[in-house]
Amino acid sequence: MSLRHKRWVLFLGSLAFMAAALLLPGEQSKLAALVLGAVALLIFLYCNMGELTQVEADSPRLGLLKQTVIFSFVFLALAMGAVWLVKTNHVSQRQEELLTAGLVCVLVLYIGNVSPRLPFNRYVGFRLPWTVADEDTWVLCHRLIGCLTLPVVVLYIAAVLTLPGRIVQVSVGLVLVVWMGIPGVLSGLFYHRKFRPKA
Repeated sequence: MSLRHKRWVLFLGSLAFMAAALLLPGEQSKLAALVLGAVALLIFLYCNMGELTQVEADSPRLGLLKQTVIFSFVFLALAMGAVWLVKTNHVSQRQEELLTAGLVCVLVLYIGNVSPRLPFNRYVGFRLPWTVADEDTWVLCHRLIGCLTLPVVVLYIAAVLTLPGRIVQVSVGLVLVVWMGIPGVLSGLFYHRKFRPKA
């Protein structure tokens, strides 16, 4: 299978599993379609990582990319376990919030740790139109993510502990707006200035 065909497999596979999750009846069948789709695509990505990312087979950067895919498997299993605990009423509402916050912290800490070391590629990392178009912009964005990780996690834990019942607002505000938003905006400005036509 050619590189072009492998890229199409990832793209069309993602669309197919999302469509199945939308069209299938029942919450459990939708969740099953998403999980099976994610697992299948992660396995395909792991097996073809070197060719898809154009990273040499003996490079330690390829190992880091594969490690990130393995982490995705583990995190998906943890998330499924958390969903099972919630759906079977094994946890209270406050415990559900703390469990969710714990999963968010694990995800943010892992991504923040590996982000500055991720090689420029189109498959693993913070993929915005400007970060995948220029390696310098990619490096800046991922270094900013790494720098913001620890302060965001500390603030996130403090906010979750002091603001019960506000897990969604805290997660959106600190993780999406601050941790992802600031690097996204600053790297976009960097890219725009770098490639803006000189008057």
